[in-house]
Amino acid sequence: MELDNEFVKRINGLIDRVKHSMHKDINYNDIYLICSKLIALSKKCNYFSRNFFDDIQTKTSKEKSLKIALQFFKSIDREFYKKASNIINGKDDKYSLIIHEIPKGIPNTIKKEEEYQSKVGHEKGMVSVWLKGDIRDVYTIVHEIAHTFDFNNKYDKARTTCSDVLPECFEGMLDVFLTNKIPQNDLNKIELERYLKTIMYAFEYNVKYNFYDMKEKNGPLSAQMIRKVLRRYNTKPNNTFGFLYIDNQDINVPLRYVYAGIGADQFKKQFIKNSSKSVERLKKYIELIKENKSEEALKALGINLDPQLYKQSAQNFINFYEQNDIDGMER
Repeated sequence: MELDNEFVKRINGLIDRVKHSMHKDINYNDIYLICSKLIALSKKCNYFSRNFFDDIQTKTSKEKSLKIALQFFKSIDREFYKKASNIINGKDDKYSLIIHEIPKGIPNTIKKEEEYQSKVGHEKGMVSVWLKGDIRDVYTIVHEIAHTFDFNNKYDKARTTCSDVLPECFEGMLDVFLTNKIPQNDLNKIELERYLKTIMYAFEYNVKYNFYDMKEKNGPLSAQMIRKVLRRYNTKPNNTFGFLYIDNQDINVPLRYVYAGIGADQFKKQFIKNSSKSVERLKKYIELIKENKSEEALKALGINLDPQLYKQSAQNFINFYEQNDIDGMER
């Protein structure tokens, strides 16, 4: 594996920016250990192409997606519904919803994901969503609006680690709401995509952390040191560079998606058993997150960040797909 001097130089510069993104109150090595237990499943991600997830049967319009999103929020809780309704109808005192539609025929690439990325701009009070014309648009709307429920105007430890836990919990509740309303195969693909996303974020986190840790202990990364990490994760230089390029080298992005994936998976199971109690737990979680009490908030939500629980759930779901070979799954 040949690595030229320019590549080595760029990797070193990128890892410096990874280091700069780290929060002093977070134990990144503990998170590395959590991710290490998940990435054994990362090889499964190679079984699915991006195009596989574009084959969703349930098509929607902008108007229909907004209607379904409001119906969902109304089924969950009056307070959440009122907040969501105000944002969607332009009556919220802080946030306004801005809707864009992804042009047809755009290849499904990392560049596309960056350019057409839905997000919330808290400072400007904008909930910006990009719609693609199928039922996943409802998930996008619900996810981005849910971001507004627990924002505390601070970028503290709680926001750094847990900012996507609440939106993904809402996605899990939306799974339940849509059951028997859309084809089960669509729901299965959406859930599978979330599992694979979490596993790939764990992979991304560990690649970044390994480079960071190696540089901290040994000084500037050499070509030999970089090759060692590439071989450990069975990846290629261009893939590694992609991991480091995405999200401006912020190691906290994959971190919070790993937290969200593990947490939301457990929350959905609780919600299925007792929906009303789970919603009350959500409200307590929001209170504690706003106070920068992330550990207490996760506990109040009933979440245990044991990666083994999540790993088993993900493995069971992936096995289901392999055994049934749904839709002639691409491998």
